[in-house]
Amino acid sequence: SVASRGLGDVYKRQEHVIDLHESGQFHVDAIHMSLGTDAIYSDLCDWKYPEFSNACQAAHLLGISVVSSSGNGSSSTSIEAPGCFENVVSVGAVKGVLPEALADFSNRGSLLDLLAPGEEVLSSGPDGKASTWDGTSQAAPHVTSAVLLLRQIAPSLIPVSYTHLRAHETL
Repeated sequence: SVASRGLGDVYKRQEHVIDLHESGQFHVDAIHMSLGTDAIYSDLCDWKYPEFSNACQAAHLLGISVVSSSGNGSSSTSIEAPGCFENVVSVGAVKGVLPEALADFSNRGSLLDLLAPGEEVLSSGPDGKASTWDGTSQAAPHVTSAVLLLRQIAPSLIPVSYTHLRAHETL
């Protein structure tokens, strides 16, 4: 849990990544976050976690895309922070083909930006062997990877306007 399911000082880690980018030590195109809170939000929640939201805004202004899982609480109207921040791409989970394949556990609603595979995702397990996993934390890395591939093809590509993404029909 991140500070007992709050976000604690995780924003300091993001600020460190931004510092590394600004110093030229590393070039950062995307920040991936598979974490969340016990609380869910149907509206933007930047006000609830101002330091963390500010770090996401700083990354966005530097051209770094910030991607987060939406949470696994089965909400049809709300998602977890930091997915509910204005400058974060929130990702829900699907299995198979839409619309029937929306994962039952995936939080969604008007703040959800994108969907990606999140059920029966093959990955490494704790014993070092391949295992299958379910969750929006399995879906969000697909989107982060797509962002990185797009930036490799088009380095001048900047993070999209997330409010534009949210203007589309919700699930």
